[in-house]
Amino acid sequence: MTLPTVTWGVAWQTDCGDKTDWTEHEDGMSATITVDSGTVFNIAVASAVGNKIVYYEYDLGTSNISSDSYSKFIVRYKTSSTLIKAKVVLVFTSGTQTIMPEASSLTWATFSDSITAGKTIDKIRLYATQNIGNVYFDFVSIFAGTQTFHNYDRLIITPRIKKAITPIPGRDTDVTQMLGRGNTSIMIEGPMRSGKSWGGSNLTYGEFFMRILSEKKFQWFTSDQGNFKVTPAPEGFSFTQDKNSDYQLHYSIQLEECDVGDASVFGSSGWYGK
Repeated sequence: MTLPTVTWGVAWQTDCGDKTDWTEHEDGMSATITVDSGTVFNIAVASAVGNKIVYYEYDLGTSNISSDSYSKFIVRYKTSSTLIKAKVVLVFTSGTQTIMPEASSLTWATFSDSITAGKTIDKIRLYATQNIGNVYFDFVSIFAGTQTFHNYDRLIITPRIKKAITPIPGRDTDVTQMLGRGNTSIMIEGPMRSGKSWGGSNLTYGEFFMRILSEKKFQWFTSDQGNFKVTPAPEGFSFTQDKNSDYQLHYSIQLEECDVGDASVFGSSGWYGK
């Protein structure tokens, strides 16, 4: 059994839903970038001469993201064939780092790595290399760390399957696509001890949970039962106390699927992706 995990502490991320501020650079390749399903970059390479590249660059401007505070990186991608490759490069105020080397995957896959210490991140580049075809990016995130739920008792995932008969939508909804389908919900429950650190982090239980709940961005959740972008439910964190328990305090945290792009819809090939 694989323990569930969730990222935390986002410095910068893109849901790949807006290509406006991405600048194209071509070298021997002709390509276009479009947005699929509202949340996926599609870099379509129409022609290639030799081992050439095309990349789209985003300038982080005055963000001044320190790799000492935000030392982790994750990207989710796939390619239309094994001939075309995806790659990601971080540009620092001094130097660069190929944060994801050339890779291809016919199904959605995530790649994560640590960022070189002592750097200020200035730009990020998303590449398509070597051949014609398509490279898809679902999201890119620069963040502080990944937390593993080491001591959980119960993981409950409730997929919201699209209804066969869709009622007339009202004004209030939690999704922007696929009317008739809500968000998948995730409930994690387990024991805790007040004041003790969570896993190997230096955050106490309460601090860790509150850090997740205060995030303005989505997080990447992984488990045996599904992997997808999540945000905390508004009322999604609580403690309970049981006088007959050795631990006394138990936690319950509720997360919700963040979007319904084709990379994370329940039942799609990407929902159980890496």
